[in-house]
Amino acid sequence: MATTTIQPSNAPPRRNTTENALLSLMQDPRKVLAWMSVTPNWLRTAIVVNVFLSMTFALAIRHAAEGQYQAVKTIAKDASPSILAGQGMRASLADMHSNLANELLAEPGQGKQAVDDFNKRRSEATEDLLAAARNITYAGEVPPVRTVLNELPRYEEFAARARLLHDQRNAQFLAQHQAADEIVRTKLLPAIDDLVAVNQRELDRAYQTEKTAAMVAWQLVLWTGAALLAAIVGLKVLLYLRMRRVVNPPLLTAAVLTACGWLWALVALWQSSSDIKVAKQDAFDSIAVLEAARATAYEANGDESRWLLNKMQGGKPDQIQFYANSFQEKARKIAATSSPLSGVELLAEIDRVQKSPAALTGYLAAELNNITFPNEFVAAKETLQKFLDYLKIDQQIRDLKDEQEAVALCLGTKPGQSNWAFEQFDAALSKTNMINRSYFVSSLADATGWLAGLDWLLPLGLALAISLLTFLGLRPRLNEYAIY
Repeated sequence: MATTTIQPSNAPPRRNTTENALLSLMQDPRKVLAWMSVTPNWLRTAIVVNVFLSMTFALAIRHAAEGQYQAVKTIAKDASPSILAGQGMRASLADMHSNLANELLAEPGQGKQAVDDFNKRRSEATEDLLAAARNITYAGEVPPVRTVLNELPRYEEFAARARLLHDQRNAQFLAQHQAADEIVRTKLLPAIDDLVAVNQRELDRAYQTEKTAAMVAWQLVLWTGAALLAAIVGLKVLLYLRMRRVVNPPLLTAAVLTACGWLWALVALWQSSSDIKVAKQDAFDSIAVLEAARATAYEANGDESRWLLNKMQGGKPDQIQFYANSFQEKARKIAATSSPLSGVELLAEIDRVQKSPAALTGYLAAELNNITFPNEFVAAKETLQKFLDYLKIDQQIRDLKDEQEAVALCLGTKPGQSNWAFEQFDAALSKTNMINRSYFVSSLADATGWLAGLDWLLPLGLALAISLLTFLGLRPRLNEYAIY
């Protein structure tokens, strides 16, 4: 049986009527204008345009709100808890190690308070370590936490040996103490510093990104809202010019809803961004330097005890000098002045300029330059004053010839003694810190409060309402042309 081969046709594929009409319109702009001049056509186009603009406006609001929610999450839950846990762990470990030296300074069996304080600080350090481990968010946090977990038991092993040998009045306790000190200085504290640095970098990055993104998102909400409002008002004007329709309640309602939602979104996003700034720049930056000052002060206080311990036990001269230099270095990190101002003159200059003088540097200078909240200036100045008082007593310890008097002054908790002065400084610093912490928490709560409803409820509700009102406003006009 013969077969017939059908050759493929070179003719273009057939298009339906709608496709042909659209292609014809696209090829000739005059036909577009003619098509738009037909009233039902531009009415339908107006509905489509308003629906599109309302959805774009809604997405812009949601995008802006989501960006600020993420910034709040990074600051409040991801980075700042790890920074605070890290600095708290650093302070607890430093004070724990300081209390080990204080126990060894006392006669065997006489350092019960130092032992109790050591155990208390160990528990606090453990809790901070657990908090940091539970809140691991960034890859760079794992190695520091692992280092602390590995090295802390080794430190406690050397500390236990030093205690045992000290109780036996064996002079080898000093070597065990120095081995424990080596672990703290070269392993534990650097690891904690790395943990804090990782989270501080992420916090700074998130904040800078949020600032830029928030401004772009705010501008997007501004212009999409303006475009939607202009489209509704323009449609109302066009209805009047083309159809002499003066009153259109649905379109009027849509315009009012758009204007109100637009203004509310702009104000809420602006205020939320402002509250995030207060939380990060005004509050948390102060919290960070104050926590760093506190941890550094505990390290310096321990260096004071270790200097005296090595001096009394006939330690190597270079080791004694090392602890003296270490104390001075840490004290300068907290507060240092490049001029020969006395403490009284320095405080008077701070009162005059109401901030840190140019001659003052260190953590406390940074805090004095970031005064924002009520009572913060007075508390910050008092913190500096208490630290200067502590430094005076430290110098007295170093000037004393009688070692037992030096030990009594170093370990004493009575007014005028070193540990008393340090507690006064720590209390003043904590007071300053609490002022900033309270505003940090409240500002983040306010930032979140302003965003309430902006993620879904307001944008979705506006988009649906405006689309429906536009349709209801134009449906009667379309019905007049039902023949089309």
